[in-house]
Amino acid sequence: MLIAFLLLSNGFLSTADSMVLLACLLIYMIFMVYYFKRYKNEHLACKIDIRCSKSRSWIYLFLGLGILTISARFITSSAIDLAQYFGISDLIIGLTIIAVGTSLPELAASIAGAIKGEDEIAIGNVIGSNIFGILGVLAIPGFFAPGTIPNIILFRDFGFMMIATVALYVFCCCFDNKKLKLN
Repeated sequence: MLIAFLLLSNGFLSTADSMVLLACLLIYMIFMVYYFKRYKNEHLACKIDIRCSKSRSWIYLFLGLGILTISARFITSSAIDLAQYFGISDLIIGLTIIAVGTSLPELAASIAGAIKGEDEIAIGNVIGSNIFGILGVLAIPGFFAPGTIPNIILFRDFGFMMIATVALYVFCCCFDNKKLKLN
């Protein structure tokens, strides 16, 4: 988050900025793979419950992806049409409706994990989505259409994100005896 803020603080997203963001994402992914390979016996107590056949699992996967794609497209296009009908600006549409539409799969996975008692999936999904969004998704426009970023958007959105990140850290530290565990 701080690296992205520093790169964008000049008000311009360049191709070089995008390369740095993607390099950070690659370094993070390599670190996570290395970390979990090294400490998998200590931290991962994985229990796999197989309830259906492989072929049925593939059918569920493709059916779910199809329904997800169609429903996300329907929700976002309908919301955009409604927002434009009521004269809402493109900035507000992008910051709210499109963000919600692209976050629906993570929300569904987090809710499903919480219902099944796998709370780690929910928090991991939120953190992973944010890391990928900042380092991966933010980098893409810099490759295809480098351009300026208005200061108000940069400071308002990054400010809110920093406050939310610090709040999550405080909740993790202060409410579980400095174990960095969110209960």
